[in-house]
Amino acid sequence: WPAFTMLFNWHDDSLVRWSHSLRLTIIIWLALTITLPERSHLLQGFLIGAIYAIAVVLTQKYLMPLPEWVGWHQLISLTGNASSQKWIMLAAAIGVVLNFAISIENSANQRAALSLAALLLMWMVFAFSISRNSYLIAIAMPLALLTYRIRKPRLWPLIIPSALALGMAIILLSPHANLRFQLAWIELQSFFETGDIDGSVNVRAQMLLTAWQSMWENPVAGTGLGSWQEIWHQVSAHHPEMAKQNNPHNDFLLWGMETGIPGLLLVVALLVRLGRDAWIQNDLSGGIAWCLFWALTITVLVNAPLRDNSLGLSLLLLAVAYSNPKLASASHGEHLAREGLNNR
Repeated sequence: WPAFTMLFNWHDDSLVRWSHSLRLTIIIWLALTITLPERSHLLQGFLIGAIYAIAVVLTQKYLMPLPEWVGWHQLISLTGNASSQKWIMLAAAIGVVLNFAISIENSANQRAALSLAALLLMWMVFAFSISRNSYLIAIAMPLALLTYRIRKPRLWPLIIPSALALGMAIILLSPHANLRFQLAWIELQSFFETGDIDGSVNVRAQMLLTAWQSMWENPVAGTGLGSWQEIWHQVSAHHPEMAKQNNPHNDFLLWGMETGIPGLLLVVALLVRLGRDAWIQNDLSGGIAWCLFWALTITVLVNAPLRDNSLGLSLLLLAVAYSNPKLASASHGEHLAREGLNNR
């Protein structure tokens, strides 16, 4: 569909943006064709990365200042999108670790250790990150796991408000998170009262509004791949410091704007299928996929992970791999075989 829309709207960056959609397709194909051992190695690498991040941050904060090095600069600088990406991934790791913590295959000691690891990850996100995206994901991970494991919709009206209240309490108790959300509220008020776009939240509000209006002006084929920056430059002419924003920080609206409402519906369909495949598994792999699905969905709403070659595609690769029904069936078969050998 993105390639088809280029026939009607061509821009200087059209091929670059088309390569983003092609890359997205390749990642999905790759995730659907990997084997069970490869999937396990993929998750192990993700968790090793989380351990590395914990070690780097704690060393910097409590042991000694680390020298400037590209291998950990973005983790400890706490500035820019590249830093936020790392903390978003670390927040998503909370959901993965929590799934292992409640796995029936683990002993009581293993469950306790994994629960403590999840609490450590949660504490680190709220103690050191400045990414509001990572805060939202950290709060969502226990809630997602509860709804996945307690499959009784009549109980959800009790679970969801309780979890959200706990999340709000954590935000209020965390100086970083509290300050970041207060700043977000001030910037949002400033946008509605004065139209200023000199902060991260009010500029997002204007970008969302711009993308929304552009989508409805060109609902079928969109404004064209690569058209975002041309349109945004016109809107942000009086705020040159914000003119470099290369996406509206919402993948639904980015696809809807550039490739029309069919493009937006394709992104919705992708995420719905991802969540559905995770939900019907009802096991450890499905729980991991379910948490990653929500981490990706939240990020799609407030960032543009589907055009990002590190954050979004990493989350997508993991989520699709663990929601893959074929691998789920193979994993279930291996589990039954192991049980048979143990019984014998």
